[in-house]
Formats: sequence, C-alpha cells, structure tokens
Amino acid sequence: MSTLTKASKKLQLSEEFLESFSVIPDERTNGRKLHPLKNILIIAICGILCGADSWLAIEKIGNCKLKWFRKFLWLPYGIPSHDTFARVFVWLDPKALQDFLAKWTDEFRRLIEGETIAIDGKTQRRSFDRVSGKSAIHMVTAFACESELALGLTKVASKSNEIKAIPEILDMIDVTNCTVTIDAIGCQKSIALKIRERGADYVLAVKKNQLNLFLQIQFLLDGFRYMNQLPETVKFHSVESNGHGRHELRRYWITNYIKSIKNREDWKDLKSVGCVESTRTIKGKTTIETRYFIVSHDANAQLFAKNVKSHWKIENAYHWRLDVIFRADDNRMRLGHSPENFSVLQAFSLNLLKGETSSKNSVRIKRLMCANDERYLQKVLFAHSKKFNA
Repeated sequence: MSTLTKASKKLQLSEEFLESFSVIPDERTNGRKLHPLKNILIIAICGILCGADSWLAIEKIGNCKLKWFRKFLWLPYGIPSHDTFARVFVWLDPKALQDFLAKWTDEFRRLIEGETIAIDGKTQRRSFDRVSGKSAIHMVTAFACESELALGLTKVASKSNEIKAIPEILDMIDVTNCTVTIDAIGCQKSIALKIRERGADYVLAVKKNQLNLFLQIQFLLDGFRYMNQLPETVKFHSVESNGHGRHELRRYWITNYIKSIKNREDWKDLKSVGCVESTRTIKGKTTIETRYFIVSHDANAQLFAKNVKSHWKIENAYHWRLDVIFRADDNRMRLGHSPENFSVLQAFSLNLLKGETSSKNSVRIKRLMCANDERYLQKVLFAHSKKFNA
C-alpha cells in the first residue's frame, strides 16, 4: 500500500471518488503535463468550496492547504500556478465536464418520484468581451427542486438558443416519473415530445410565442375564473401568504376539458390546461398577474400548484446563490471555455455543499467552514463517496 493510499485511508477518503475525475479526457501535449488533470480539477473544486472566485484565488488557497492536499494527491511540483489553471480550463472540453456533473448527480441524488425538475437559462453578465465582440455566455440548467441539486447544464449562444439546448440536457439526466417545468421559450411541440419520451410529465408555460394556443387557453380558462360555482371538470386551489410586508394570494385553475383546444393532438399527451392568478399587495400597491400552462398529467389543482411554485426554486435556490454567494455575475473570465467550465465547477461545488447535511448552516457559512476547517472540507468533498461508481 502506497504512502498516499495509507493517508487517504486514514482521512477516510474514497480512492474511487478521486479516480473518477480521471474519466475526463486530458488532451494536453504529452511531456508538458507537470500536473495531472485529476489534481487540477480536485484542487479547483476545493478552492471554490473555500470561497475562491478566480484562478489566482484557487492557487492561493491550494498553497495554504498544500500539506493537506499532499495527504491524498501526488504533488511533486506543488500546487499549479494560476496561469496553469487558466490554460487548462481554456481548452478543456466543457461537454466532458458537463457529462461528469450529470453522471455524478444521477449517482448521488435520491430520485424522488414526482419531483419537479425546472429547466431555465441564466446569462453571466460580465462574461462579455467588448474588444473581441464576444457576447456574455448563457447557461441553461436543469435543477431538481426538491433535492436542490443542479442535474446538468450547458452553454448556448443566447436565450433564443435555449430551444436547442433543452433536449440535450434532457438526454443527460434521468427524469423518469418526474415533472419537467419550463418557461414559455420551452413551450415547443418537439420539447413536449422529448419530455414524454424520457418518461416525465411536463408543465409548460404558454405565452404569445404560441399565440393561437395562448388565446384558446385564455378564452377557456377566463370563462371559469369568474364563475361562482365551477363545473366538476375544473379543479381549483388557492394559497395565501404574508411576509416581509407583502400579502399574496395565488389561485389555481386546471381542467382536462380541452375539446375546444384545436390541434391539441400535436402536443404529446396533452391532458390538461391551467392558469395561475397571483395577486400581490406590497406597501399598499396591488398587482395582478395571470399565467397559462399546458400540462401532461390529469387535472389536479394541488399538484399543479406544487409544480408551478417549485419552478421558481431554480431562481431562488440556485441562480440567487450563484449570483450572491458565488458571485457568478461578477466573473470576468472570457477566453476559450473558461467561463463555461468555471460555471460547471461552481455548480458541482454547490451540489457538494447542499449534499453535506450534517451541518444545518447556510451555503455561505459552509464555505467559510470549508476554508477554516479541513476536516469539514473533507466531509463536504467526500459526503457521497461511498455511493459513487463512475
């Protein structure tokens, strides 16, 4: 048994987990690889867990924890420089990193039957380059709302390209017996078909990009919304909440009586249509918003309400944390695949932090704990190692 293996055993580290990073192809020129790609990836992830938001910060954190890293990584040349990190992630195939994230998450998350999986895109605003004319990157993510884990993500040229990216993400991940929710840009016949082929239900927002469908659903449901007594074919549910100076009333209607919807057979397994009316009062000012949806499951107002509300977790529990805690919007990486690869590393790190459940602290506090306590960093890094088999 090697010295490193003995140290790893003592630290209760998983050799399988460490070696799983070796499946990511290393296409660097032979003879110019002072640092194994596996080491670079693990050190980068640990740096982000400890609060790093740049390659330089990752290098500095790595040097501060060099003695700890040497207990389980072979580092004859020490910690890679920030220039090395930058060069590697410029050329590293982002698809390989995305596939690794998807496989890792599928291994570790407990598949919750009926879980809501929200798919949405986010623009990293400061990743643009005015000099070269390069626009900011736009990442599309599939997010498990109950598990609060990023299942898969990919880059697209702009928000309008999300339509092409969504089927790719669905092929990456297991959505069997779950419900996929997407905003109006994903309301496409081909995407509805893809979701059903992958064994999931769908709840798709409908807006005026599908004008005929939108007008038909609006006409049908608006008639029910103002009835004092609803027919049996229409299910209703309401939720009222107060907090932070805001009062909100959300009312949900859903019906499987859709004979009046023309060409409904073009939408794979379309069974119901629904709408949500949100009435918000903030500081005495009231606003009313109504949204419309197509649904592949039977009319169930409580389930419909759960799916629609859960979709916003991708904003509140994922995008918000990336922006505020990981400072994703401030990231100025621009060259090659750097911004895309760093986004995947951040998503992976956030999954690790959410997966470590012995601490009930916030993600922000957990990062501080990782930076200051190597025993806790070890716990976060290897929280799921016993289940992993890449």
